[in-house]
Amino acid sequence: MGIVQRQGLRNTIISYAGLAIGFANTTLVLPRLLAPSQLGLISVLVSMATMAQLVSGLGFTNTTMRFFPYFRNREVGHSGFLPLLLGVPLAMFVVVATVLWLGRPLVLRWYAAEAPLVKPFYAVMLGMALFILIYNLLESYTKSLYHTSFSSLLTDVVQRILIVSAAGLYGAGYLSFSGFVLAYMGAYATISTLLLLYLAYIGELHLRPTRAVLRVRPVGELMRFGSFALLGNVSGVLLVTIDSLMLARYGLDKAGIYNIAFNISTALAIPFRALYKTAYPLVADY
Repeated sequence: MGIVQRQGLRNTIISYAGLAIGFANTTLVLPRLLAPSQLGLISVLVSMATMAQLVSGLGFTNTTMRFFPYFRNREVGHSGFLPLLLGVPLAMFVVVATVLWLGRPLVLRWYAAEAPLVKPFYAVMLGMALFILIYNLLESYTKSLYHTSFSSLLTDVVQRILIVSAAGLYGAGYLSFSGFVLAYMGAYATISTLLLLYLAYIGELHLRPTRAVLRVRPVGELMRFGSFALLGNVSGVLLVTIDSLMLARYGLDKAGIYNIAFNISTALAIPFRALYKTAYPLVADY
């Protein structure tokens, strides 16, 4: 069995296991434990964090899978590609986070009556954006190394178990809603840390910067490709986030109810995502 069939099948099985957990989470557990406005607040925070990390990433997730074959050389730490992959987007994140923080009054003004609910968790949204950014960068790196199953396990199973566990603690009275939101952010932090540890375990955590990374391919070429990828990614992410962000302006409860229905429809994309994770880096290699 070829690598696409083998890893695609493995990822599909993991994804459907995650779907079962996610279905129980989004349609049975969370709606029973959280008010629609609280569900809407979570969806707004995640949508805003997703957009913030996307702009910060500068298309580097796509750039990694496209250009990593030129850098691939384990003996020399892939010419210091990982420090470049993490360094540039994290530096950009500082800029984006600063702009978002200074522009907080404008963002909150958009939500008008709902602003008092969003305002206390604005910093948490930025924390979510940071951890989502780190995870996506590390995931693109592991994909390029043909290690796709562990990241699927983290996002489709581990993260959802952590979230439903936090919801259970909230429902039992052990966590306040603020504690639940922090635990929600903690789920992103946990899977990012686990993926980092996994890279160390397989011997691919090469964090030593080197000038050799600047000589493999022109940096300008990488940045241009990343810029075009960013434009494509922004349009794609807007399609799945702008509706929640707009609905929330007229009531977080409306965004929460909509988000439940939207999550159910994601099952249709599971086979595509399972094959895409494996096929993309192979296409770049060939």
